[in-house]
Amino acid sequence: MLALNLFAHWFRLTRDSDSRYSGTGVFNRDSFGFTAQPSRGLTHVGHEYDAVATITPHRALTLEVGWWWFKGGAIYALNRSAQTHFGYVSAEFKY
Repeated sequence: MLALNLFAHWFRLTRDSDSRYSGTGVFNRDSFGFTAQPSRGLTHVGHEYDAVATITPHRALTLEVGWWWFKGGAIYALNRSAQTHFGYVSAEFKY
């Protein structure tokens, strides 16, 4: 009826000559939809910690509550978004 999952992730670039990419993908014919920030020779992107609770009070209903926290590494040193939090709640009905 209740499941709790905890995750920890460590992100790094495989090469110090790579970049940190962000974006949403192609959204028009003139833009590829991604930007790249040079890594300045650094490879530590950051750590992410997740907690997800899944509750199944009935076989036709599943509720999920999740939260994650990203703590940026050396690549984010000059960026205000070095720490980000995100939470969500979802419901799944089966018939």
